[in-house]
Amino acid sequence: MNLFAYGLDWKAGEEVILGTQERFSEHEAYQALERRYGIRIVWVDIPAPPDSVAQLVSLYARAITPRTKVLVVSEVTYTSGLRAPPNDLTDLAHNRNVLISVDGAQSFGVVPLDVKAIGVDHYAAPGQKWLLAGTGTGFSYLRKDLHEKVWPLCGYVDDNGEGGHGSPPGNRYERGGQVNIPASLGVAAAVDFQNAIGKDNIQARAGQLTNQLRSGLKQIAGVNQLTSSDSRLSAAITVFTVRNAATAQALKYLREQEHLQVRAVKVGDVDAIRASTHFYNTPREIDRLLSGVSYLAQNVAESAGPAAL
Repeated sequence: MNLFAYGLDWKAGEEVILGTQERFSEHEAYQALERRYGIRIVWVDIPAPPDSVAQLVSLYARAITPRTKVLVVSEVTYTSGLRAPPNDLTDLAHNRNVLISVDGAQSFGVVPLDVKAIGVDHYAAPGQKWLLAGTGTGFSYLRKDLHEKVWPLCGYVDDNGEGGHGSPPGNRYERGGQVNIPASLGVAAAVDFQNAIGKDNIQARAGQLTNQLRSGLKQIAGVNQLTSSDSRLSAAITVFTVRNAATAQALKYLREQEHLQVRAVKVGDVDAIRASTHFYNTPREIDRLLSGVSYLAQNVAESAGPAAL
């Protein structure tokens, strides 16, 4: 994400659009550019969840001005699990002469990806999340016809705008020192592994587990889901709150009593629980999670957490 943000030629007063649910990977890069070059960040307050795809797209549309240079969005947010409609937002951006940069951290490896079909200008994702590759790995895609507009962070550029020395197109963005070869091979192995299973099979399996979880949560009084039930606006992340249960204590209970690892997230001012359902999870694990959440909702006093039970 930094490669694209810092590679562009910025002028004071130019604008970048960021949603309030974006990760620090996006926020910090453009906040630094704001201080360095005097660009302006336009924040879009994203509801959790939005009412519809149309509402979400309209929020971004209203934020675009003649000064807008880039729209930055996560395909799936790490906070509420909101899935942005990439095709809709790409069309919106390009119709307004705006570039679009997409963070695929919470989608790549569980949502099939075709960057050319989406038409995005830039797409980046880490390897250690849903792809299940090694820590500190990842990739960054940049449309070839934009190479002349995006400088590399380091390294050499020849007269043709590439990395020189007979290297393949795009190599100039990889010139950052010695490559961690075992980690790179691990990424390739992870891709091969998922291709062997089948991207559609992975998405379908994760979808089944996610639907099981969300349907079960709807039956538990006191649980509020912050992730959209619309499949066009969500993927394999489900974020929710449990009545009267402090999030930290709820996580502790689920870990110690149900042997399940979920995490805390903050959606605006709300402390919530995030459950990620990948293809390796099982229906029985979902049942255990629902059982634990049901127990928390029924037995936690308003002023106490599970530790006080």
